[in-house]
Amino acid sequence: MKRLWIITAVILAACLSLAVNANPTKAQETRQTSEKGHQARKGRIELKAQRVETPGIVEGNKQQGREERGQKQPTTEEKGEKTQEKQQIEEAKEGDKQRTGEEQGQKQPVTEEKGEKTQEKQQIEEAKEGNKQRTQRTVEEETEKTHKKGEEQQQTRDEQGEKTQQRDQKEEQQTAEKKKQYRFFFGYPLAPRSHTIFFSGIIRALVDAGHHVTVVTPHKTFEANDQVRTVLVKEGDITRFTTDALKEHRLKGVFKVTTASIELCTNILARPDVQDLLKEEFDMAFISQTLCDCFLSVVHQLKVPYAWLSPLGLMGPTAVNLGSPQFPSFMGTKFMHFSHPLAFHQRLFAALVELSFVTVHNALASSMENVCRQGGVCPPDMPSIQNMSRHASLVIHNSVRPLELPARPAVPQELYAGGIQCRPAKPLPEELEAWVQGAGEAGFIFFSLGSIIKGSSMPEKTRVALLEVFAGLEQRVLWKWDQDTMKDLPPNVRLAKWLPQQDILGHPRLRLFITHGGLMSTMEASYHGAPVLGLPVFADQHANMQLTQVEGWGRYLDPEDITAETMREAVLGVMTDADIQAKAKHRAVLMRDQPMTPAETLVFWVEYVIRHRGAPHLRCPAADMPWYQVYNVDVWGTVAAVVAGVTYLIIRLTVALCSCLCGRRAGKSKKD
Repeated sequence: MKRLWIITAVILAACLSLAVNANPTKAQETRQTSEKGHQARKGRIELKAQRVETPGIVEGNKQQGREERGQKQPTTEEKGEKTQEKQQIEEAKEGDKQRTGEEQGQKQPVTEEKGEKTQEKQQIEEAKEGNKQRTQRTVEEETEKTHKKGEEQQQTRDEQGEKTQQRDQKEEQQTAEKKKQYRFFFGYPLAPRSHTIFFSGIIRALVDAGHHVTVVTPHKTFEANDQVRTVLVKEGDITRFTTDALKEHRLKGVFKVTTASIELCTNILARPDVQDLLKEEFDMAFISQTLCDCFLSVVHQLKVPYAWLSPLGLMGPTAVNLGSPQFPSFMGTKFMHFSHPLAFHQRLFAALVELSFVTVHNALASSMENVCRQGGVCPPDMPSIQNMSRHASLVIHNSVRPLELPARPAVPQELYAGGIQCRPAKPLPEELEAWVQGAGEAGFIFFSLGSIIKGSSMPEKTRVALLEVFAGLEQRVLWKWDQDTMKDLPPNVRLAKWLPQQDILGHPRLRLFITHGGLMSTMEASYHGAPVLGLPVFADQHANMQLTQVEGWGRYLDPEDITAETMREAVLGVMTDADIQAKAKHRAVLMRDQPMTPAETLVFWVEYVIRHRGAPHLRCPAADMPWYQVYNVDVWGTVAAVVAGVTYLIIRLTVALCSCLCGRRAGKSKKD
């Protein structure tokens, strides 16, 4: 705006200059006339000055004139000259007036022009002053806005800084809690080596998080270091009770292990090296749910929260103690799986099996408690084992929630840690890799009966049938065998006492996994997407392989039914079934597609339990309720009884009313 006013003033000044210089001739004449008038006025002034300066001469002239007038009268000519002189003087004065008027008239436009210029300058100055005032007001407003904005930004920064500080403090506190090193007690004194695989995955997760672990176990799985201490109790290895599992009934081995555990658990607990651990301080205890109930005495004496470890998944008795709802009507039983929907006889069988399992488990726990108290290793003030079993802070079981079939309800205390030991496959040893590559595109088959069963105890007819089938395959067969040699071994079969199972299951040339059906092997096969053929022998293995067949990613064959024909049909059926292969691969995707790894989940919830002193708020109240109250059996029984009573009364009244009416009619008929 300021620039606009300046440009306007310059243009007006230029226009005025052009107007003045537009008629130079007239301006020159005006100047000449003005100069002549000025000279005439100057002459008259000089003449008057001479008259004033010579008063004597003038006075002499006057006296002479009076004398002459007195002597003679002036002539007519002299009068005429004087009159003419007066007229000339008057004309000169009139000319002076005219020139003065002309000069004033000529000066008037210049004055007007000067006034206009002065007015324009005043307007420009006023405009400048207005601009200055407006600019000043704008600057003041902007300054005020900037100040307010600065104050708001400062306030926002202060609030953000305070929030950031609070968040940082909270994160530091959480980090400090997370980084705090806890001490854990692990007790699984009675366990086969396969169960130790699951336990070792849990221990490794806690050790990687910076914690310290003391383990009572029959199997040494960790080298001595600053974070892991092992108390080895070799008498707890129950594998010796299952060496003849292939020759015996599948329940016989279970019965032998169960009866032996009653005293074994107490004997191990009474060992001096185990009792010495009770003098130390721990933050939490982990007890195996399989045959180790007497170690709840350790929990009682240490006064710490504890977690059950269930390598076989969530078992019926443990679920009851947690208050977790159990529905055999659609869940079946751990020892028998059916396709859905279940028929009436299947639901009846499942319900009776679950009831029997819970009853047997409670009886075993009671017998173990009696022996423990008699041996003096269970203190007199210790609550009953059955009562303590209901107060676990967590139950860590070997299951994967996305893979559970059927899907079932679960309480907050359940922690799914299935596959915690699983990892991506690593390269095979050089010699073994060369042998696998030698199989070409046909690939190879991996055959293992796990760590409990010795292959050499296999019936001869079964071994011969297997060799006959393997010899006729184009695939190579890698067989985990407990001896160095085997007679009549085909050239495409290789034996080994130990093999890196997960590296083999994750190999791209693997075509089939023949397994005994243990839950650890089943979980690792799921993780690596390997189709399976199950030959179940012992305990839960039959149920695991039945479930595999129901889910459609494998088949199972009872070892008692193995012949060359049945085995060949089963092997080729799995390898050539595209649907089985696809489901096995999809199962691996489902197992890995989780927000947190099993190890991360486990570490978080274990530390959570310690931070919240056992986390009693996670406990389900159904754990303290009788089963008939949990399932409203008493309520529905009352409803049924009321309905039956009302129905009975209605029927009796109806019968009585009918009898009365019929009796009256009969009486009238007789009278008639």
